[in-house]
Amino acid sequence: MQWFQGHELLELARESVILYLEDEDSSTRKAAAICCCRLVAHSLSASSTTQFSSNRSNRMGGAKRRRLVEEIVEKLLIAAVADADVGVRSSVFKALYRNPTFDDFLAQADILTSIFVALNDEEYGVRELAILVAGRLSEKNPAYVLPALRRYLIQLLTYLDQSMDSKCREESARLLGCLIRSCPRLILPYIAPIHKALVARLCEGTGPTANIVLAAGVLATVGELAKVGGFAMRQYLPELMPLVVDSLLDGGAVSKREVAVATLGQVIQSTGYVIAPYNEYPPLLGLLLKLLNGELEWSTRLEVLKVLGIMGALDPHAHKRNQHNLPGQHREVLRPTIETAQHIVSMEEIPTDFWPSFSASEDYYSTVAISSLMRILRDPSLASYHQMVVGSLIFVFKSMGLGCVPYLPKVLPELFRAVRMCEDGGLKEFITWKLGTLVSIVRQHIRKYLQDMLSLVSELWTSSFSLPAPKRTIQGPQGSPVLHLVEQLCLALNDEFRVYLLHILPSCIQVLGDAERCNDYYYVPDILHTLEVFGGNLDEHMHLVAPVLVRLFKVELVDIRRHAIVTLTKLIPKVQVGTHVSALVHHLKLVLDGNNDDLRKDAAEALCSLAHALGEEFTIFIPSIRKLLVKHHLRYRKWDEIENRLLRRAPLISDNLSVQKYTQCPPDVISDPLEDFDGVPSEESDETQRQPRSHQVNDVRLRSAGEASQRSTREDWAEWMRHFSIALLKESPSPALRTCARLAQLQPSVGRELFAAGFASCWAQMTESSQEQLVRSLKTAFSSQNIPPEILATLLNLAEFMEHDEKPLPIDTRLLGALAEKCRAYAKALHYKEMEFEAVCSKKMGANPVTVVESLIHINNQLHQHEAAIGILTYSQEHLEVQLKESWYEKLHRWDEALRAYTMKSSQASGPLQNLDATLGRMRCLASLARWEDLSTLCREQWTGSEPSARLEMAPMVVDISYICL
Repeated sequence: MQWFQGHELLELARESVILYLEDEDSSTRKAAAICCCRLVAHSLSASSTTQFSSNRSNRMGGAKRRRLVEEIVEKLLIAAVADADVGVRSSVFKALYRNPTFDDFLAQADILTSIFVALNDEEYGVRELAILVAGRLSEKNPAYVLPALRRYLIQLLTYLDQSMDSKCREESARLLGCLIRSCPRLILPYIAPIHKALVARLCEGTGPTANIVLAAGVLATVGELAKVGGFAMRQYLPELMPLVVDSLLDGGAVSKREVAVATLGQVIQSTGYVIAPYNEYPPLLGLLLKLLNGELEWSTRLEVLKVLGIMGALDPHAHKRNQHNLPGQHREVLRPTIETAQHIVSMEEIPTDFWPSFSASEDYYSTVAISSLMRILRDPSLASYHQMVVGSLIFVFKSMGLGCVPYLPKVLPELFRAVRMCEDGGLKEFITWKLGTLVSIVRQHIRKYLQDMLSLVSELWTSSFSLPAPKRTIQGPQGSPVLHLVEQLCLALNDEFRVYLLHILPSCIQVLGDAERCNDYYYVPDILHTLEVFGGNLDEHMHLVAPVLVRLFKVELVDIRRHAIVTLTKLIPKVQVGTHVSALVHHLKLVLDGNNDDLRKDAAEALCSLAHALGEEFTIFIPSIRKLLVKHHLRYRKWDEIENRLLRRAPLISDNLSVQKYTQCPPDVISDPLEDFDGVPSEESDETQRQPRSHQVNDVRLRSAGEASQRSTREDWAEWMRHFSIALLKESPSPALRTCARLAQLQPSVGRELFAAGFASCWAQMTESSQEQLVRSLKTAFSSQNIPPEILATLLNLAEFMEHDEKPLPIDTRLLGALAEKCRAYAKALHYKEMEFEAVCSKKMGANPVTVVESLIHINNQLHQHEAAIGILTYSQEHLEVQLKESWYEKLHRWDEALRAYTMKSSQASGPLQNLDATLGRMRCLASLARWEDLSTLCREQWTGSEPSARLEMAPMVVDISYICL
């Protein structure tokens, strides 16, 4: 080259050499790239000797040379970023790194964009070289370079913390060290977060399952950070030094120990932390001397000598003291300064109860239906009905819409408990499906329960995605109930879900990684679909998603490859992919260069989406893509339009249907295969969905079901109640009650519990004649002597319910009161007897007031309402002119007054029967008053002349007297 002028060589490079950068043979492209780099470097070094010349021709030649260099450098960077062969890409970056004379050209903004793309190259060596070049260029153009490197620093820390791929974490640790070394001015403000991330990985690097390669890379990066941070790292030594010394003690990992020696020297030298380590970590000196005398490589021994020299000489007396105090187990003293404090914040939100017992609103029937269903769900003995209960609950919530939100505090905890407690895998999946459906109903109102939802998802995840994949327990379309729930949460919360994505995304990535390792891709389509639903929420996490998608491009199964490409195509318009464009384009080009025509079309569509997303930044990849399209004779109109616009530097217009589809249309979630099963028969479910609020009551069916004239035995009445209650639920205008009809057929208690609500909902829509016939049937039931008590209680509840609902049944209250008293439903009996008393007082009813008053006194006494009974007695004396009976005083436990009344009655008795009744009353009063002597005297007087029946009644009192007087 010394025989040629620089500009002539540049002309040669542009006209003859640079053409070979597009040759089919990768070795030829590599040789051409190296040749161009050398020619440009030689020209630039030659021009440096004439840059101060004032000759006009030299100045004009310099301008021409600059244009030539810029043109050649641009072509070289296209090869460095877009060439399919890693050897070509790495060779260009090596040449650029070794020749700082390129820096003035590389520091231009448009050129730097290509270098930043290479920071995410698929090959580790290329990424490392790109970091070294970019770090050096930060001195030339800091305003443009430092923000990009800052973003890359955050990306590396995120990889190190969140990536599920061990190789990715290992490479990220080494690249972080490279970035620290190449751009110190960027690192100084971020020492604290970098140190935190590195220490976290070092803490994981102990134990038999530790990743030795990752630990060694992190230790090396710690050394680089110490060199840059200097004395600022001193504050982190109490946390850092024990970890480094632990690594020195790890005899099972030689490579890790060698790196730990070098790191120890760098940390001590940078922080000035000398002599003190010997005292704070007594085993350290002996350990270093042991390493020096061991069988390690000479390079490691030299590093040990260097560390000993840096740390300084220890006073022999102090060393003996340390050895004397050294315990048997070294590790117990390696962490004297570490104090671990964990503050666990537990936040419990107690939901406000909203569980009304009665309401006149239109949602009342939903309320009672939910209450009945929840009672079954809480009962473990009724587990066989839980699937139907959950389906019915969700159907009720669908019919209520957002009106179901107040019921969530009662329902969701029980659903969570049911999922966790049930041992039936099919039921567990079913409830999980329905939880997703519930989220789709309440939408953003699920926010309050999001942490519980995510905890449940975490618990179910491992069993849901274990490999090898088991057969589905639910027959239906492919899909995962857990992912269905996650997708619904994402759609419900939209951008708010972004904060919680880190709870889910690493697990999704792990499933994809496990599928690749086990060669079992059963769950991959579902996971990819979920990533599509996440959409723009993945923007900050594409560094985790992009690598795993790229790896799926290489699997053998065509369907999986297509799924991965389509997923990427759908995500591109919604997320920032600029930092990953290099890896994405390279792998999409490999698909283009493959043998499957259908995959080529998918890859071309993905490349078009990338071009729309990146705009002019994508221009660098156009030649290599065009080359592949020509090679395979592919004509793609959309690509031709994009290429023409980019080459003309015209803006891209997103007018094609695919781009609009991916950017504007919301994603479809995994469909619930059990969506049609909501706990009701299919024909009823269809009818309910068509007309959820305008269902017409069939009077004929209800009259037939309620017919009671032929019922006589207990079994007949039980069957009548079952059949009638089911008919009422089936014909109810309320969708919530109708959905419980099928459950009532299997569990009669549900029908009895909802009997009143079902009757009331149908009553208003029945004709008058139908109502009269049902009332006759109820009267028949009330008058039956063989009707079971539980059915009679249900009918009495119905009468009370209808009265509360201001639609009282035309049945005599005296009958209802007598039946209530017979069933020991004293509260109901008191209500009806009070209504009868009011009618007697107002002369609306011709009943005997004495009988009514006596019944009221008896009922109040049964309810322990003695003051009310006395009030009834007083009122009757003052207003009804009722003559008081001795037994009333007795029922009121007013024994003195009762004794006086019975004594007077005895003195006025006109016959033996009246006298006997009065005498027995006196005995009862004396016994209650504990006047045993008087009672004994009266018994002696009356015993001899009494009939056997009277003696039988006296006998218990005589026994009491005998026992007390002993």
